Amino acid sequence: RSFIKIATSSGSVKKVVYKEKKEKRKTPFMAILQKEFGRFLSSPNYMLNCGLGVIAFPIVGVKGNDILDFMNMIFGSEREGMLIVLVVTALSLLASMNDMVVPSVSLEGKNIWIAQSLPMDLWQMLRAKLSVQLLLTIVPLIVCEICFAIVLPSHGIETILGMIVPIVFAIFLTLFGLFLGLQMPNLSWTNELAPIKQSLSVVISMFGGWVVSVVLSVLYYTMAYPMGVSLYFAVILVAFAVASVVLCIWLKKKGTIIFANLS
Repeated sequence: RSFIKIATSSGSVKKVVYKEKKEKRKTPFMAILQKEFGRFLSSPNYMLNCGLGVIAFPIVGVKGNDILDFMNMIFGSEREGMLIVLVVTALSLLASMNDMVVPSVSLEGKNIWIAQSLPMDLWQMLRAKLSVQLLLTIVPLIVCEICFAIVLPSHGIETILGMIVPIVFAIFLTLFGLFLGLQMPNLSWTNELAPIKQSLSVVISMFGGWVVSVVLSVLYYTMAYPMGVSLYFAVILVAFAVASVVLCIWLKKKGTIIFANLS
């Protein structure tokens, strides 16, 4: 909607009349979260390049039955349980398309000192950046998973674990994305497309997520299928959960220090 408004706007500018409005009191975290959402929703470039998964999830969910038929026809009969593994891979690939947390630090730009000087714990600042991607990824992801769960031929423990894997993977990607954003910030940009499209951290996050997603299927197809789908998913869940905890601890301790010293 904002993109169409910008693209179809004329050269004339209406005179803005100030209207006094009441603002509800918010906690520091909710105020920062609203600011982060406002930045994302006000930038067509930001939404287009970092939030395509938000639109892709419901579309794929609606076409879930056709997608399952195609997967089953091409790959499903190759290995027992391969169909649910392919579904997990597809959902993980879609989750990788959302990477709005990666350039969020760089988008502070030269005004990052404002965020650094706020009288609040900087972890709350980083948590707000994480929350934007988590909310915009996990909510539509769950909707898409419900659609797939309805049409999947089996509804056993492997399906339940398979639906949890993409959620934990999305959490891992979000934490890893902020880790990259803190390690490779670009605060001297003159055009917001620089940290959004021309950033090495964005490339690593997106393509790295795609590679890991594909590896999930390749690893099961070539090596891990004798252990069974349920055990395979359980091992993956533990691996991503441990990695997420490690990243979360790092962000809370060292990540806040790095953010406080960026300039």
